[in-house]
Order: sequence, then structure tokens, then C-alpha cells
Amino acid sequence: DDDDRLFKMWYLSPTFDDTAPSGLRYKVCYAFSDDGVHWTKPDLGLVEWSGSRHNNILPWGQHWMRRPNVIRQRPEIRGQSSPRRCACRADRCS
Repeated sequence: DDDDRLFKMWYLSPTFDDTAPSGLRYKVCYAFSDDGVHWTKPDLGLVEWSGSRHNNILPWGQHWMRRPNVIRQRPEIRGQSSPRRCACRADRCS
């Protein structure tokens, strides 16, 4: 991310789930790095998992996602004059 001068990563973390067709479900997690080698998993506190919100898991809505995508659009591409940035997932944009 040129604006924040950070490497940002959204990644999948598999978990076993007998109700899933493949036997696995995936959590989407977020991490960032100053150098691309050493990564920080921030305590986002957004999702309760195993009785705790101390994790870097992103909310996934009503359903799990198998292959999420993150797209960042710069304001000038979206036709906005404000410096607000957009991070989009397959099921939601902010």
C-alpha cells in the first residue's frame, strides 16, 4: 500500500467442518508488514472464534467464503475527489 507504506495481506486459514462439502471451511484473516518478511497479525476484535475476539479474523457475513478477493481502488479511478480509499471483498465493499 503506497499510501500507508505497508505490505498488506488477506489470507485464508482453513478449519475442519464436517458440514462443509469438502470437510473444510476457510476464515479470512489480515496481516501487515513494514518489510514483507516480518508480519503483524493485528488484534481486530471483529469475530468471536473459540470463545475469544482476540484475533485477526475478518467478518464473513452469513456464509463462509472459499476464495475471497480483495480489490483496492484509488479515488481517482472511482471518480471521487476525496482521498477515501476502498477495499472490497467478494461480499462487501467499504
